[in-house]
Amino acid sequence: MNCASGNTRLARVLVRLCAVGNVLAFFLMCEASSAVNSPGVAGWLLFGAALVVGNVVTGIYALQQGLVFELLLQRTWRHVCRGLGFVSERTRYGCNPLWVLGGSPLRGYEQRTYPKFRQVQGDTEGFEAIITPFAGQTVSDYNDQHVAEAFSLAFHQPFCTFELAENGLIRLRAGKVPVPAAYDYTGPLVASQPADNTRVLQQSAAVPAVYTDYRQGYRQQGNHRQANVWAEELELLKGVPMARYMNGPCHIPIEGQHWFIASRTGGGKSSWIWSLVLGLEPAYRLGLVKFWGIDSKMIELAIGRQCFEHYADDDESSVELLEQCVADMHERSRQMQGIRRKFVPSVQTPLQVVVIDEMGYLAAYMANKKLRDRADTAVRALLAKGRAPGYAVVGATQDARVEVCGFRNQFSIRIAGGLNESKQVDMVLGEGMYEAGAHCDRIPLTEPGVAYVISETTLKPVLVRAAWCDDAVIKQAFQQYRYRPE
Repeated sequence: MNCASGNTRLARVLVRLCAVGNVLAFFLMCEASSAVNSPGVAGWLLFGAALVVGNVVTGIYALQQGLVFELLLQRTWRHVCRGLGFVSERTRYGCNPLWVLGGSPLRGYEQRTYPKFRQVQGDTEGFEAIITPFAGQTVSDYNDQHVAEAFSLAFHQPFCTFELAENGLIRLRAGKVPVPAAYDYTGPLVASQPADNTRVLQQSAAVPAVYTDYRQGYRQQGNHRQANVWAEELELLKGVPMARYMNGPCHIPIEGQHWFIASRTGGGKSSWIWSLVLGLEPAYRLGLVKFWGIDSKMIELAIGRQCFEHYADDDESSVELLEQCVADMHERSRQMQGIRRKFVPSVQTPLQVVVIDEMGYLAAYMANKKLRDRADTAVRALLAKGRAPGYAVVGATQDARVEVCGFRNQFSIRIAGGLNESKQVDMVLGEGMYEAGAHCDRIPLTEPGVAYVISETTLKPVLVRAAWCDDAVIKQAFQQYRYRPE
């Protein structure tokens, strides 16, 4: 059976028990046959029939759970581990029954042990397994390009990757590039108490577990001037529920962060931009967030033009908008000077999110060099000084080369979607990220919105997927004016 879809761990236990039972039954029959009061023929037939039935039932269960498929894969796994040096050899000693004829009473023999290969789920097209590594081994040891390719060839799979499992062991994924399933944006949700399989890319206060749909109307109770009334929206800024892992939702912070999004054409940069903007709608409606938009293509952000307090789509106005943003940032910094060091969003001082679509155009492709230099200076100022007074830059580009976006290292959260070359992964995410498992060049063109993300706190690429945001959803989201308390 070339698939495994059940509890192979239990199947292994039952097979072992069945084997032990057969051995015990054999010795019991031998002992009973020499006894005076041994059972008759009918008794032996009944006993033998029960033994056969037990063996057959255990065998059928093991086949149904895919134990045979797992054992075949385990055999290949051990061969590759031996070739890679992932094997432990030691001499063990047991009793030598012929020692009276000469030699030592203890007989030594070599024993080889391998990292355990268990809990296979899948078939020949692709499967997952749980690996128990040797002490001292890490996920990076298995994600080394040479190691991963060796397992891919041995298992006849186009892709093999290793990641930390929920139980602290290592999960192997083999087959096509495993990506979270595609899904549509369904509405602005605020969450509290993340589920067990929910991870936040930055440690922060818990994001609220009961989801509240703010399309049903604004909350009318209480005084909206009080900070505790905004508690859910304020926590939303520290973890926006805007993407999904393989097995659960992903919250990514925007307060105190800058985002860099890089992906080839058709890679889903717009999914990330609009998942963020739409995900912040509850905070936007209360006036805790303000959006600035630079739309070099004149198309991407224009579909939701009404949500941007400031918007520009040509060269000169884009540069002027950036410089205005820098001036506002400096003014807010002066207001905070000597009063407080930590920015707290409020209606009076909202979080300013500056969305720059096609940042590469501003940095390298704008024809007017003077405008290009002014834009470069303004963007660098926002990245260097903006986080403290509440200015977050979200920059998206198709081209992540050094000459295009030389300031990308100033972004605290970096998102790499499908890229054309493996070397571009390290350009976007940082040195060594490709070897750490961020194989962006293997993300299929048919999977937009899939990307590897790292932040200042994770320092490890994680695979997530942003929602597909339909044009009608974007238009509908901001039809009403933002609600501001009196």
